[in-house]
Amino acid sequence: MKGLQSLLQLGILCLTCMFYGQENYTHTLTTSQEKQIDSLFVDYGDPNKPGVIMAILHNNQLVYQKSFGSAAITPNTPITKETKFQLAVMAKHFTAYAILLLEQQQKLSVDDPLYTYVPELANLPSSIRLKDLLRNSDGLHDYNALKRIAGKSNDVGMSNADIIKVLKNVTSYNFEAGKDYEYTDTGMILLTEVIKKVTGVKFSEFMRKEVFEPAGMMNTLFVDTKNTVPINVAIPYVNRNDQYVRGKILDHVYGVSNFFSTIEDLVKWEQRILNAKGQENGRLLIKLNELVALDTGRRFRTSLGNLTYGQQFEHKERGLSSTYHTGSYSGYASSMFRFPDQNYAAIVLSNNGLEYNGYFGVLAAHILLEDQFTEPTSIDINTLDIKPITSQELQKYAGNYWDQKGGFYRKLEVKNDTLHYVRTNGYVSPLVHLGNHKFQMVLDWDDKIFITFSTDYKTFDFVNGEAEPIRFERFVWNEITEDKAKAYVGTYYCEDLQIGYDIAFQNNQLIMKSIHNEDVVLTPIMKELFHGDQWYMRSITFKRNPKNSVLGYYTSMSDLNGVWFKRIE
Repeated sequence: MKGLQSLLQLGILCLTCMFYGQENYTHTLTTSQEKQIDSLFVDYGDPNKPGVIMAILHNNQLVYQKSFGSAAITPNTPITKETKFQLAVMAKHFTAYAILLLEQQQKLSVDDPLYTYVPELANLPSSIRLKDLLRNSDGLHDYNALKRIAGKSNDVGMSNADIIKVLKNVTSYNFEAGKDYEYTDTGMILLTEVIKKVTGVKFSEFMRKEVFEPAGMMNTLFVDTKNTVPINVAIPYVNRNDQYVRGKILDHVYGVSNFFSTIEDLVKWEQRILNAKGQENGRLLIKLNELVALDTGRRFRTSLGNLTYGQQFEHKERGLSSTYHTGSYSGYASSMFRFPDQNYAAIVLSNNGLEYNGYFGVLAAHILLEDQFTEPTSIDINTLDIKPITSQELQKYAGNYWDQKGGFYRKLEVKNDTLHYVRTNGYVSPLVHLGNHKFQMVLDWDDKIFITFSTDYKTFDFVNGEAEPIRFERFVWNEITEDKAKAYVGTYYCEDLQIGYDIAFQNNQLIMKSIHNEDVVLTPIMKELFHGDQWYMRSITFKRNPKNSVLGYYTSMSDLNGVWFKRIE
């Protein structure tokens, strides 16, 4: 985890936090441990600013629970154990649990086809089963990308019903269901429809009666009614130019968001997870932590970790097995980090504009579990078996490389006799040579990232921890001339999404335009393949007829593959 050690050291030196929150609690911690954990929040104790609350479970006990800052600035309101926060995509965990619960009740089977429960989507492949939605192996496009490419900005909401309407018209898919993985929110949206159809009640009502109340989570709920704001909810804030501006409390979708809970209720849930064998529905709780797998046995191994049926990620943290999930929305952030073998879990909720707050729980684990970690907080390159290599040899690896699946590029360059990995945001990491065309990335945290080149220097595989390799292919930048651009200039229309884009040549650039979206600058990568500078259109591939005329283009990235735009003559 990046910068964790330095953050901890800074906090200890600057321990001036104000413990403004209500009902702060510690148990079994030493004075030193408590002070070290408190020091993590040195910048968040001002009661005139939004804040954060953290709870830690260890050895079947709540050992730490404190809040810092406020749930609302005006009127000034403290954060308590009963203050509700929007948890955003952490909602997926509970939606997945509900599906597994209904299967246990023999009201459905995860082997059932989707169309059995959502017949209005009969246009989708009949091979999509409920377990494909759980595993992210359904092959459906990410609805967030569909929304943006259809011209709807982040400020324009799409409800669950709106997403169903869009999916009714879709005729392309990322891949054949059950054959691959792609992490999207679309599957969970559809599972909420399944839950409603099977139970015959509102999604929020079923979750309240069958999931939250049996777990004693009386202040936890989904909001599936428009403009219904929960009581006792923290107000989210976004920091803009050192001024806190109110964010949005409600999202437009549920099942993957619009999920509200308190630190008290989440502690109850984590206690059940950590001690699943002795709990009611214990087998279901254990199932949530099992890794998803295709019928072939292949796991979903991402750079975030290995996906579980509970929509969380399992990975190694300093040599120990951990499970985690995070969420963020409009000033809210939430996280859960669990070390199951050490019976440790940390939950963090905040409303102060942080997009990620998981490092608090991990740093606290570094304090409480320090003698149990088997690896250091960062990799000491002096312990690596680094092989000598000349600058001239390093130059053979330098160049630009394209990730076709992800739809982005990276640059490798040699500086000061060292090969560097350059990201599009400008962040640079040096690489050390391990021999046999293999390099390791030098980082300030404990992640192990390796880059292995082919012997002809045309490709490399990027491997982060236990994740599947990402293949990059070398390319040479090609400037687009006005003469070459003429072949692509024109109007293109997508029948599925009912939206058109114009492509023009301006200021020596090929630019995609729409009255509904910002301009997209297209940069040629390879033959007929272009990179777009907006995330929802970051890779497109043009198609020509036998006469070499451009017929149209299709999107060509993993979460939105194959959406066709026909050229209009």
